[in-house]
Amino acid sequence: MIKDHLLLRYLEEQSFVDMFMDGHIRLNSLDFFLGEHDEPTKDGQIDVWEGLACPIDAQSIEDCKPLKGYRYCNLLCCNRLNYFQNEIGIVWSMNMEMANFGDYVVIIKDPDEFQRRLVSAADERQYKCLCRGVDYSEKYDRSRDVFDKSTRYAYQNEWRAALYRGVTKCEPCELNIGPVDDISEWCYTRELEGHIIRIFSDKDFVSTHDDSLGNVTRSEFSELFLQI
Repeated sequence: MIKDHLLLRYLEEQSFVDMFMDGHIRLNSLDFFLGEHDEPTKDGQIDVWEGLACPIDAQSIEDCKPLKGYRYCNLLCCNRLNYFQNEIGIVWSMNMEMANFGDYVVIIKDPDEFQRRLVSAADERQYKCLCRGVDYSEKYDRSRDVFDKSTRYAYQNEWRAALYRGVTKCEPCELNIGPVDDISEWCYTRELEGHIIRIFSDKDFVSTHDDSLGNVTRSEFSELFLQI
């Protein structure tokens, strides 16, 4: 049996879909997900315990505090739609709660290539970029970083691309990776299941191989923000 995933990017407006499909990828700062703004948000989008700094003797989340440097980390967040291939065919799991994150969804059918394009675009601007899935746990040790979240958010099954730009600014950042219509398609969220059925039936997807991809290691990435 082969376990794999597609990436789903939920969006609220058609104009956001058009920008994404054209390759204009907007990454909010982690400050946004801490709720430090006046913009409307969805349930599950704000987590005041994002980007924690945990002392060596931490026993619980109350012993930790958000690391200031992580506020300047820019993030692109997607949902991983897991699927399994076996002798019978393809079976997948879809969390319907994710529909609350937007009326439109971009289906990224080749996650590896999408990651490569993000990292390449970051390289061109001399940014550090790391792409990987989020780990969910209640462990609070010094290894905790922007790819760790509480188990209460595990239903989101999140994948992230994270940027270090070397600046102390909380503004969003845009990477231009070129049109992604060759590796993605979009649909209305209410029609997602039908599109997934068709994609798997037509084998219109590419198996992933890179669970983590970047121009920096996870430990090196964290160290950059510790120094801010």
